[in-house]
Parts: sequence; structure tokens; C-alpha cells
Amino acid sequence: MAYKNDPQARVAPDANVWLDAAFCPECVARRSLERLRADGKQVILEELTECEVLKILAQRRLALGLGFDPAEHFSAYASGYLRVPPAPAVAVKTNRADSHIARTAIHYQATIVTGDAPLLAQCLADNILAKFPWSIVLQDGETPLVEEILRIVPPTRRKGTIFARVTPGGWAGKLDVGEFTVVDIENIGRLFFNSKSEEWIFDSAIAVRLRFPLSGRGTTIVCASYNLPAYERGNVVVRACCQTSSTTDSKSESTLKGLKAEPGEIRIGATRDGHFYWNGSIRHLTVSPEGMSANKWRPIAEVADAAPNPMNRDALDLALLRMLG
Repeated sequence: MAYKNDPQARVAPDANVWLDAAFCPECVARRSLERLRADGKQVILEELTECEVLKILAQRRLALGLGFDPAEHFSAYASGYLRVPPAPAVAVKTNRADSHIARTAIHYQATIVTGDAPLLAQCLADNILAKFPWSIVLQDGETPLVEEILRIVPPTRRKGTIFARVTPGGWAGKLDVGEFTVVDIENIGRLFFNSKSEEWIFDSAIAVRLRFPLSGRGTTIVCASYNLPAYERGNVVVRACCQTSSTTDSKSESTLKGLKAEPGEIRIGATRDGHFYWNGSIRHLTVSPEGMSANKWRPIAEVADAAPNPMNRDALDLALLRMLG
């Protein structure tokens, strides 16, 4: 495919990648920029992207009542990277808020790095090469580290999302061989596959069951999300997709029930009491305090190796508050 940008030239991270990399040292965004520099790639910070970063930091400084200016920390972190002026105006098909990063990629012949699946899908549709941070860290058939597989920001009792890309093990193609747990979060719920009924089940404020037989036969992406506002009707949703056949389905249940406590222990690949293990592989497992809209789910289901980015405003706030000690 002929891209409008040159995948061999430079790299242009979007604002969220810069924020994640600057304030969350253990996150995949930081490791992706370190990998790019080690490989001799020129990473550029475009002026409008930097303005977006500084605007967000100014807002969070006021909202959190910080006694320090996080912009100074960001400037120090970004000082080793090349700053460039905005690119000239050119027609692009990305959403208006992200059009500047698409123009940057074309003008400076740079690959976009973003954890935003909808933006990446829009770029690829416009023949602009874009990559996820984890695809940069994980190259040439390397075995992923745990840090690349698990990306977790604690959900809340009101809202949260669990996402995983999973493949069954020796039980693939077999019926009635047990329950296989992806994750079990104390006070929130358990997401598992029941091989007898061939259903994904998220047992939370209410149990939502989605029949999806393809999950017992090959790689599936599955997502459970809940939005349970106080004293209002909320909903719990389970979605699943098999990319090899482009089959996708979802099940939503509304409820007035809420969760009684904030999340506690998170157990990956088994129930919290150590039973009902996931027998197979997990490529991505993300947990976040956000919901999952249909508009966000669609590109995640369609783009190869896509996953939600849990490093949202809540994760930034936690990182900033940690800097206070």
C-alpha cells in the first residue's frame, strides 16, 4: 500500500501518548518511545500537539489543586525530542480534533503513534500509517512481556470496562469442559466463558450472558462494560468478536441495581479463590474506569491487534497525585 506518509522516516506521537510517556514511567507509551529512540528513529513533538498537552495539564492542575506545575515536568521530559512547527493545511479524513496530527504525519513524513483505536482506523482509511504503542514495543515475533499484555487502571463502582483478546488452550472445540475465567474483580464481577452453554458471562450487578460459540474455537476479543449511575437506571453490556470471520455480537441488560463497594482485589486468569482458570493465551487485557461505546468498539473490533487505552484522564490524575508523594 502507498501511504501518504513515509513509515521509515519519523514518528509523531499524539497528545495522549506524550502524556502517558511523561507521567507514567511503567506504561507501554514510555517504553514505545524508548524503543523508537534506541532504534534510531526521530520522534517529533509538533507544536499544536504540545499546546494540547499543556492545556490538559493546566486543566488538571486547577482541578486537582496541585502545588506544582506539571507542565515543567513535561517540558523536561520532552526536551530530548525534536519540536516542529505545525504542518500546512491539507485535506485529511480524520476527525477535526485530530486533524493536526494527521497533517503532521503527511508533511513531516512521520508515522503516527496513538493508543486511540478510532483515530488509528481513520488514519488507515486515509492511507496514513499509524501504529499502537504496543505494536512498536512488540516487534519481529517477540514474546510480549506481562507489562504489554496487562494494562490496568482501577475501575469504579459506577463505571468500568474489562477487555481481553483471548485464545482457548487444549479445550478448544470441546463442549462442557468447564468455566474459563478471564478476570475476577472483587466487588465488581467476574468475566468468564462457559463451555457448556457456549456463553460469555459477566456476573456483576446483574449477570449478562452472551452466547458466542466461536470463542470456544479460536481467538476472540471480548468486552464487558458497566455504567451504573446512582439512583438511575444503568446498564451492563457484553460484546464479543471473532476477527477471522468478522462475526460480532453484543448483549445489554438494563438495571436499577448498583455495586455496593469500590473494586478490591483483581485476579487475572482465575477466580479470586483460585478456581476456574483461563486455559489458553491472553494477548491483551485492559481494565479501565471508562465505558465502552459502540463507536469505540467498532474500530477495536475491526483493526488488527487493537485494544482500548486505559490511560485516560483518571490515570493521568493518579499519576499527578502520586507526584505529590
